[in-house]
Amino acid sequence: MASCAGRHGGPGRSTTIVWRGWGIVVVGLAFAALLVTQVAVNALLGAGYYTAHGWPKFAGLAVAAAFTWVLSSVLAGRPGRVVIDAQTGEQLTLGGGDHLFFVPVRFWPHVLLVAGLVFAVMGNASPTAQASLPSPAPTSASEGAPVDGPVAALQVAKDTAAMASGLLGRWSGAPGADGVREVLVIDAQDASVFGGHSFFEDGTGMAAAGGQGTVSGTVTGDQVTFTITRDSHDFVWNGTRTDTGRTLSGQFDGFSHDATYHRE
Repeated sequence: MASCAGRHGGPGRSTTIVWRGWGIVVVGLAFAALLVTQVAVNALLGAGYYTAHGWPKFAGLAVAAAFTWVLSSVLAGRPGRVVIDAQTGEQLTLGGGDHLFFVPVRFWPHVLLVAGLVFAVMGNASPTAQASLPSPAPTSASEGAPVDGPVAALQVAKDTAAMASGLLGRWSGAPGADGVREVLVIDAQDASVFGGHSFFEDGTGMAAAGGQGTVSGTVTGDQVTFTITRDSHDFVWNGTRTDTGRTLSGQFDGFSHDATYHRE
């Protein structure tokens, strides 16, 4: 049995998904695994984390590969239907041959894993890299053309001052001996009160096990105080905001070593 999706588009253009038998299920498994991974990762690590990192795509495709392997095993054990050619007496076995884009289902777990590795190695730019990109120049509301240099420079200065005055965004702590650092994500601020969540990640941007917590604090001028609640424990940090608002320098109560965070 051969099947294909309907064609769409204008004359001379078409989009076709070719499959046979149960091959189309591979598409559904990959889509569902990536969708669930995106929702889960963004819920745990903050909105946009899935898009900014490559490893969640690898995780989702690895899950899809596992389910596809199970599917291929089930299909391999499915008996075919034997028919006899009335003229020659030759026995023919019908069934099997399930494929997607002419690739047998049994090979698709390998294809999905390779695709996941490509995403993990060449994933989208990290939030740090994205933050280093220059902001687009503001445009004229009437003509849509770039405004002149002095006005653009003034707008950039205002944007920089606005960023420095608030705490919204990602703040990364210094890596420990194991290369793992703590990340604070401040996603809400109202006057002097702010809140968010925290987690740990390694040097490659992958989330480390455990360490999920909530963040709540206050800021008065350059004085900042916040509490990280994690595993039923409260860790209170006190310090100051320096380096034009891009560095938090201080320490946690009960600990002698400094705990510094830098805005990404």
